[in-house]
Amino acid sequence: MKCLFLLCLCLFPIVVFSSSFTSQNPIELPSASPKPNPVLDTNGNELNPNSSYRIISTFWGALGGDVYLGKSPRSSAPCLDGVFRYNSDVGTVGTPVRFIPLSGGIFEDQLMNLQFNIATVKLCVSYTIWKAGNLNAYYRAMLLETGGSIGQVDSSYFKIVKASTFGYNLLYCPITRPVLCPFCRGDDFCAKVGVINQDGRRRKPVLDTSGKEVTSHSSYRIISAFWGALGGDVYLGESPNSDAPCPNGVFRYNSDRGPRGTPVKFIPHSEGMSENKLFNIQFDIPTFRLCVKYTIWKVGDYNETLGGVLLETGGSIGQRDSSYFKIVPSKLGYNLVLCDPTPIFCPFCRKGQLCVNVGVVFQDGRRRLALTKDQPLDVLFEEI
Repeated sequence: MKCLFLLCLCLFPIVVFSSSFTSQNPIELPSASPKPNPVLDTNGNELNPNSSYRIISTFWGALGGDVYLGKSPRSSAPCLDGVFRYNSDVGTVGTPVRFIPLSGGIFEDQLMNLQFNIATVKLCVSYTIWKAGNLNAYYRAMLLETGGSIGQVDSSYFKIVKASTFGYNLLYCPITRPVLCPFCRGDDFCAKVGVINQDGRRRKPVLDTSGKEVTSHSSYRIISAFWGALGGDVYLGESPNSDAPCPNGVFRYNSDRGPRGTPVKFIPHSEGMSENKLFNIQFDIPTFRLCVKYTIWKVGDYNETLGGVLLETGGSIGQRDSSYFKIVPSKLGYNLVLCDPTPIFCPFCRKGQLCVNVGVVFQDGRRRLALTKDQPLDVLFEEI
């Protein structure tokens, strides 16, 4: 689900990553205020107007997620114009931004503009600059968008302030009263930047290899995003030393030149398939009644020798157990992540982490799908 910022409740403390970027000269305006504290990045360095940063959540797992530039639902803008936050820190990183202060460096409680630092065509340059949109009566919030301006007296000014716990909060601070902001504070005329869920029915769909939306009504093969020896389809196979009455191991072939994978179906917990949405995975094969349960994916036990939490079958559909998965975008396709609402034994998982990458470990010469610390498995979905 996409999440747009709302300007009423603070749900999104912020820290930043640093990387080099050369900016234009900031506009110089006089200020009688004493010099406040500098804003620091995750390395403890002062933010630099000549560098670019990613705005990330101070939380991990399902509460995490970077800020990025995306398409606003039902927008008529010619360019991407929505300010979103990913629903998890698993998957794609955010869009870099630069902070453009009105004068000097970047300090707490100082007015500044924000601009996404991306290469774009001339038509879309203004659609990299943050601003607050109009009041949305349905959400009772002002949605953040792009299409602003730098150094102008309009709705494009923000501040960074220290959060009450850790990290920072973003404030929207229009400097002219005509901007409709019913929840801005009277004296400072600022509102905290938070998050809402926008248009849950229009989440970004998961696409198959032909560019069509993945649906719960079709069957798919889960294939590697790589070719040759790095490729290989996912299949149902016998687990070593298992006493299950049916095949119960989730494996991947060692090459894309081998047999085809076992078809699967994705069963969402609510209508529609989309990125970052909980669902079950079931191998779609004819089987005996005894083995129906052994077509549903779940997470098994941690294998200390292999260094992963092995994926197996024997799960359940629609139950709050270790059978919840999500699909998140990656650079080459998609990653599968397990999002378990109940604790599992996972020595390499961070405290409070709710979603863990699905990767591959080698078991008796075969590639076994497992929750792993590193190297998530990049996959694609091929409709059958």
